[in-house]
Amino acid sequence: MLVTILGNSLVIVSICHFKQLHSPTNVLILSLALVDLLVGVIVMPFSATRTVHGCWFYDENKCSNERERGGLIKQSECKAAKTLSIVLGVFIFCWMPWFLQAIIVPLTGFKIPAF
Repeated sequence: MLVTILGNSLVIVSICHFKQLHSPTNVLILSLALVDLLVGVIVMPFSATRTVHGCWFYDENKCSNERERGGLIKQSECKAAKTLSIVLGVFIFCWMPWFLQAIIVPLTGFKIPAF
């Protein structure tokens, strides 16, 4: 979290301070760094609290409800993870020839003939 905040702050200050970095590409990088900084400041502390403690401190009813339904949540999460892994595996398997071609052709200089 600290690295996210400091790193993105450094990028923002650098691009804003140095005139040589005022280009359209760096404006895009500046906007991405600003959004990532906001995520690091607003979202990450709460997410870290929930991850470390396994529960949301700020609403006790939510914690007790999750503990009561723990078995159902874990079973549905496991099923969703399996489904997602199957879908992702099929996607990667189907697109692998294109990915390999996109990597190998520029490196080898091979030209694919047009139809």
